[in-house]
Amino acid sequence: MGSLHTPKSKQLIESLAGEITNFKSRYNDSPLIQKRIDGLESLIAELERKKARLELNSDCDAYETLQNEMARTENEIRVLENQLEEDQSNYLDKFFEKINKLFKKLGSKNFTLEKESESRGYLPVYSLKVRFHGVNIQNEKLNSVFSESDRRALAFSVFLAKLNLKSEEEKLKTIVILDDPVTSFDDNRVTNSINIFKNSLSKISQLIILMHCPHLIKRFYEITKASEIAFKFIELKLNEVSSCLKSSDIKQFNSSDYEKVFLKIDGFVKHVHSECIKADLRPFLETLYLPMVFAKRIKDKSIDCNSLEKMIDGIFEDDEITKNKFHQFRKNLNPDSHIFTTNNEEDVRSFASDMMDYLYSLKFEVVHE
Repeated sequence: MGSLHTPKSKQLIESLAGEITNFKSRYNDSPLIQKRIDGLESLIAELERKKARLELNSDCDAYETLQNEMARTENEIRVLENQLEEDQSNYLDKFFEKINKLFKKLGSKNFTLEKESESRGYLPVYSLKVRFHGVNIQNEKLNSVFSESDRRALAFSVFLAKLNLKSEEEKLKTIVILDDPVTSFDDNRVTNSINIFKNSLSKISQLIILMHCPHLIKRFYEITKASEIAFKFIELKLNEVSSCLKSSDIKQFNSSDYEKVFLKIDGFVKHVHSECIKADLRPFLETLYLPMVFAKRIKDKSIDCNSLEKMIDGIFEDDEITKNKFHQFRKNLNPDSHIFTTNNEEDVRSFASDMMDYLYSLKFEVVHE
């Protein structure tokens, strides 16, 4: 091992001591050191950002693309919203115009219906404004101005306006169901309503109308029968247990009360159906057959029709044989007679057959009122 006191060793030691002194001197100034540390940390952070930017470059490009797409979409939404608002306004103009025309066509000619709008929030709200003879009617007073027919006509007009504004393709797929649509309407409104139905029949898939008034069904058929439309009549029939749907035809609605009861009795006699006719035999004789067939004689002689017995006596006062035969029918039709107390269907059928054969074997001139 060499000696530390040689000139060469001494020179080396002095050089190291100088380096140490210089190194220590650089850290004697704490603020300067902190400044350098801060600078290095900033440089490291910047390099980290550049590194992250390089690593996330594809994500940044995708984000920028999405931002641009969002901007374009928001612009398209604004354009579409403006278009929608314009289309809605045009639709509502046509809608209210249709309602107004239909309402007048249904008989409410003194009213004018207008579209009214007001802003609530950021969207317009539309409502119906009614004028009567040109005078504005407040909503709370409509009940005192609109009759029941007017209210139903307005509701019906709104429904029909919606239907009319459908596209032709939509109409062809549409099935319309109406429940007593002309209830409370007078004859003029009924006729106008049916004409509106008639114009719609060829444009929609199917129209189902539920009615309980036979004369309305008859009127509907009379107005629309010229159309090349297939009709089907279905009747809701009650029985002892429940109810059922039964196919029918227009004759059922075109027939008079006299014809309906006659056909029911005749059908039972001829085994066409088994529906009980006990309750129909006496009313047919008392309120239909005798008053219609002998209408002139009853009127000329002022015969009392409040009693079947007196009616028979008055009509056949000069024909004892016929009078006695009718009295025999009358007695057999009393509630306590055999025909009403028996449960034998053939007894009823036999009696009905004898009575009907006799009624239509008489020789006389039928006089209609």
